[in-house]
Amino acid sequence: MGPPWDPFPHQARAQGRSPGSPNGVWHEPVTVRLPTDLVNTVYAACWHTSKDALAQLEDWKQRHPKARPNHSTRRNCTEAELAEFQAIRSRITHRGDIWRAAVLQGLQTAYRLQPTASDAPKPDAPHI
Repeated sequence: MGPPWDPFPHQARAQGRSPGSPNGVWHEPVTVRLPTDLVNTVYAACWHTSKDALAQLEDWKQRHPKARPNHSTRRNCTEAELAEFQAIRSRITHRGDIWRAAVLQGLQTAYRLQPTASDAPKPDAPHI
């Protein structure tokens, strides 16, 4: 099931949004039971593929403590600072992106596997 990943730090399992997450979210929660090994693989993969960018993001935040790049008005954040923030953020693999992509792929596959209207069983006669 994918490459083996080294252990990841405790903070990588923190609840909520991961650092640098974009503001886009699904408005309705989706609950799915997943095997622990799969969850751990996703957390480890996201951490290890993002750790350099996460360190750069932390450095960026320390250099620009008043900047609010995720705020709608981008308070205290120049265009250059915002561009740097967005470049760093684009290199972070977010576990939410992985889960949303998996759900969408599952829904698309299920839709493709549905029988066509001509193949579908005929509904029972209405009961009056």
